[in-house]
Amino acid sequence: MGRSHADVIDRFKADRGNRTYGGDCEWYGANVLCYGDRLYSYGSHHVLAMRLEDGTFLKNGDRPSSSTSGHLADVQKTIPGPTISFSSLSRGPRGVKHPNDIRSKDILDARADMTEQIIRVPNEGYVKGHTNWDPETKEYKRWTEQFSAPNVGMFIEDTYQHVNDRLNLPDDAVSGVWHVLGAVLLRLKDRDTGKYRRFLCTMDEGTYCVIECPGSPSTVDDAFDVLKPETINGDAFERQGEWFFTDTDLDDAAFAASIGSSKTRFLETTEIRPLFTPDDPRETSLSNKHTARQYESPNATYVRGKVIHRDQFGDRSGEHTTLNLATWHVVHRAREIASWSVQGRVD
Repeated sequence: MGRSHADVIDRFKADRGNRTYGGDCEWYGANVLCYGDRLYSYGSHHVLAMRLEDGTFLKNGDRPSSSTSGHLADVQKTIPGPTISFSSLSRGPRGVKHPNDIRSKDILDARADMTEQIIRVPNEGYVKGHTNWDPETKEYKRWTEQFSAPNVGMFIEDTYQHVNDRLNLPDDAVSGVWHVLGAVLLRLKDRDTGKYRRFLCTMDEGTYCVIECPGSPSTVDDAFDVLKPETINGDAFERQGEWFFTDTDLDDAAFAASIGSSKTRFLETTEIRPLFTPDDPRETSLSNKHTARQYESPNATYVRGKVIHRDQFGDRSGEHTTLNLATWHVVHRAREIASWSVQGRVD
């Protein structure tokens, strides 16, 4: 009979040798196994985590099945280090190394994962438990409030749970954390050109994406800064994916007056269509499109109303929340070199 998942993960983390296999770190559970510097779910086709050459770890956030999600939850509880989506990165530019070949020097920076302590109540969802000392009654008051799980991340159970009875919750309520992975900045060498390229791996709303950054950012914060359009100062903007929008504070009539037109004539010159940068190699017929009512001037593009992210078939993609811009906004595009996203569950 194989070892438990947790036991295999613990032994992998400790790099514990197995005398049966010549002292190598090689252990087998029912569905989790490790050999050498790799930890796997079900087999070598799905890496859960890698031990890098300096003893640190890199984890794979892909969750192709519910059972592998459970394995990943055990990994996140036990093994430290950043997490990226291996499947996302492997779909990147030709010549850039595969995630399996990443070394510690390739990881320039990583933000800590975000966690929030919550409780899962079967058939009711998630709640947050609170405890507060009441000086009048000289007792602790305990209560719960509903927790709305975001579109990203996963629930990870605690190893031990002692809160349920104190909060008057059902016996099968489970305490744990909602876990959302942090952003990671990679510097990867292009085998074809010999040049280094920088990639920001991060969550954007409900989608995991990889963004190739211009310049030479050395931290995650630097990477986000270099992606912001040079035409934007400060944080007064709306954003959907790679598109940024700054407010003119002009409605239809006011905007029409600003260009010496009537409201009726002005609206006849607008059109609902995808945002597009002419002659941009990032645009393809298969690209997802951010669609909005637009007005083109010689110097800028303006949008108003709903900005909807649609897939290649014209349907709502579900990757981005629809923006509703009450007034006309100037359009700006992020300075990314390239970006791509992956559908499916990623923690």
